[in-house]
Amino acid sequence: MGTLRRKDEHIELSLRHDVEMRQSTWLECVMFVHQALPRHSLDAIDTSVEAFGRRFSLPLLINSLTGGTARGREINERLATVAHEFCIPLALGSIRAAVENSETLESFRVARGVSDDIFLIANIGLAQVLELPASKLADVIRSLEADALAVHLNPLQESLQPEGEPFTCDGFEEKLRELKDELRVPIIVKEVGCGISYEVARALCKLPIDAIDVEGAGGTSFAYIEGLRALAAGDEETHKVALTFKDWGIPTAASVWEVRNALNAAEADVLLIAGGGIRTGLDGARALALGADMFAMARPFLEAACRGVEHVRALVRRVMREFRLTMYLTGARTVSDLRRVPVVILDPLRAWIEQRKAVVCKS
Repeated sequence: MGTLRRKDEHIELSLRHDVEMRQSTWLECVMFVHQALPRHSLDAIDTSVEAFGRRFSLPLLINSLTGGTARGREINERLATVAHEFCIPLALGSIRAAVENSETLESFRVARGVSDDIFLIANIGLAQVLELPASKLADVIRSLEADALAVHLNPLQESLQPEGEPFTCDGFEEKLRELKDELRVPIIVKEVGCGISYEVARALCKLPIDAIDVEGAGGTSFAYIEGLRALAAGDEETHKVALTFKDWGIPTAASVWEVRNALNAAEADVLLIAGGGIRTGLDGARALALGADMFAMARPFLEAACRGVEHVRALVRRVMREFRLTMYLTGARTVSDLRRVPVVILDPLRAWIEQRKAVVCKS
């Protein structure tokens, strides 16, 4: 019951409280150079992208939200409906609840029930990967008919969560290889709001992974959400500690730059997904200009899904329009073109890049 209760508490606290970080993603530091003489008509702009061997209408991923409860089932069904209609991938919330209690599987399976052609991503925490047999995890993931698996890294959240399992990387490579052999589907490694550094990305490049989702700082603070849960349980100390670490992490824009440089240095054929505080199609375009291959959004989809499927559709239409318009105004006809358009980098992102270049160049 603890995992299920936590699922709904995360949703309620996220919707009722200001759980956004005080610092930004720094994506606003990426300035496009406006092209007043557009090279292509709006109708000629192609926003589609190929990833994971599939073609999607937009380089947008609906990121992990929820599951395991009746409310989670409703949200997943609405998200899956829109993911199918717009041909964009969908990541499920952590399937820890389904691993612990098979009766909750339906709240995740509902997504596949909407359509066979949705690119569906299962999601599990590194703590569970290290703890459970790979065969058991694989059985649950196969039962969801998932096309890929995301393994999330959340050391800060696990350290503050009453039910948390703080972990180290010991045994991670071996367990990940076991999972890869069992499942034979793409594996994504992601953070949950604190970002991925150059050093961690270089280490990940040595593993059998297919994508890195940076999920940088600047969006929802799961540390603070756990602090609110602690306060409700009378644990004022944890609440204060969580408040101290509310803004902890690498801003999304900086994390994208770090990971892109790590992938280039390792000559790794690994997809780079930018997530963490992305709220508009313009944000997504900025992330791609920094080196991302796709961008991910979570909180806006949670808010929309709680209001109804039409609100989810409206969100995707708006983001798609913003992304297309950015391409039009920068002279890009394809997503590949967008990655090469001129940009100007402002502080504090510029200062971060200048100071971190020494680390990147040494390795």
